[in-house]
Amino acid sequence: MIPMSQRLQAGCCGCLARAGVSVLLMMFALLAAVPARPQDDEDQGWAQFSRENTLRGTVVSAAPGGKNDGSFAVKTDGGQQWKVLYGVNTRLMRGRDQVRATEIQTGDMIFAAGNLDAKKKTVGAAILIDVPAEEVRRAREGLGKTWSAGKITAIAGTKIEVHRLDGVEQEIAVDENTSFREKRDSVTLADLRPGEGFRAEGRVMNGTFTATTFTVFDLKGHEPWLDAGSEAR
Repeated sequence: MIPMSQRLQAGCCGCLARAGVSVLLMMFALLAAVPARPQDDEDQGWAQFSRENTLRGTVVSAAPGGKNDGSFAVKTDGGQQWKVLYGVNTRLMRGRDQVRATEIQTGDMIFAAGNLDAKKKTVGAAILIDVPAEEVRRAREGLGKTWSAGKITAIAGTKIEVHRLDGVEQEIAVDENTSFREKRDSVTLADLRPGEGFRAEGRVMNGTFTATTFTVFDLKGHEPWLDAGSEAR
């Protein structure tokens, strides 16, 4: 059985269900993946994970063990080969739904958090999140064009400077048609602050991404998911 903290696993799974992980979060599984929805006040567990015990990579092959355990061979963005182990206590997720290990395919992007052994290059996953390869492809193509996510770095008038999930600095324009939200509440441009996490949808107009919706959330506890370009270490 994969050693893991039951409290750690339960806390992470609880906040995952509330966060409503989707392709956006799986941009962690993609280029680093962000929570698709704002963090709830009661969320506990995200902060228990860091770069030291998380890994994302592309599935190269699967090796089922018993009925409820096995492993996935994955390759990171940097080309490192890792093995992600799962067992009866591992939560396997795709979006808000639980999935079976057999539904995770070669080419999918997965994000695993749990007990990481850098020397052996293994992760005993408490939680494993899967994003199908086609969804990853579409999300990558739209990043910076139809949607953006990451951290606000500066605000000047109706221009918002951001550090995107993929490490790119981007300027986002907002106007009178932009809808601003924090969690479930409506807010205004004046309520936004540098350092907050964000997720925006919109389109490119005159060479600048213009947001139709702009949602902010507290980054506390989400930093590992927003750490673009990270390798497990």
